[in-house]
Amino acid sequence: MARHSAPLAPQGLATQARGRSTSDSVVSKSRKKLARRERQAKQQEKVALVAAANAESNLVGGLEKFCRLEQPGLDVNVECVRGSELAAADLAFCDQLVRADVHKGSGWPLGSKAKRRDISDPCSWVLLLRTTAPLAEADATAEDADAEAAAADRPAEEECEWVFVEHPLAESAEAPSAAAAPEPIERSLGFVHLQFCIEADRPVLYVLQLQLLPEVQDKGLGKFAMQLTEKLARKFGMASLMLTVFKKDERALDFYRDKLRYSVDETSPSRCDRQEESYEILSKSTELLPQGEGEDAVELAAAC
Repeated sequence: MARHSAPLAPQGLATQARGRSTSDSVVSKSRKKLARRERQAKQQEKVALVAAANAESNLVGGLEKFCRLEQPGLDVNVECVRGSELAAADLAFCDQLVRADVHKGSGWPLGSKAKRRDISDPCSWVLLLRTTAPLAEADATAEDADAEAAAADRPAEEECEWVFVEHPLAESAEAPSAAAAPEPIERSLGFVHLQFCIEADRPVLYVLQLQLLPEVQDKGLGKFAMQLTEKLARKFGMASLMLTVFKKDERALDFYRDKLRYSVDETSPSRCDRQEESYEILSKSTELLPQGEGEDAVELAAAC
């Protein structure tokens, strides 16, 4: 004979339901706690990546072969300096380029002084683009030209009437040494201002400024500098590179989007229903960067 258990009383059913609800609540809280810990761990990893990059003493270590650009009419070396360690002359040079950029109407709301303070920040890095060139021939011959002019203006009575003739035996004497080659001088052609930081929950290398002297623009130097910057982002495990460009600066937009393949970032105003803003935020994932490290720096900067 089959035995049937008595049906639960309403009070029993309520107790059982509360038990299930309590159990589900405990599981839900546990999952949320675990997810929160995972988010915190990931955030700590991102912060650690940025801190490690900023603590580096030689940012371009291991990338030295990408710090030299040699091509006709252009011989450039890159020197990487922490912003707070910039020499006074280098800081003045950067400030001069920033002032010129602001003066020509780049659109940046920040004044030159604010940008100068920013570049001197301990968390800033500056890639100084330098060249070593001999003194101009015009400078070397200036003294000769002055001497000739002075001789032409000299009164006739001051001219010497004596004529000196070299003795034949003088030819065997030691010939005077050739004029020494002019001393090469180092000068800066531009700079890149960088900061490692967290943007939109991503560890990024932010390109705050790229400034070049007018005479070296459109010669591949900007592309060379940006490709070195991309290698730095990959070296230190950044998720992407980011930069800000004004919409009216069509030349800069074409350079970054068409030549370097940057795209409008998801945090850019135009993608957040803020079309009235005057700038775009561009980014490039480090996953899109070339994997090989054997390219020559000259080839990397070619065709720009």
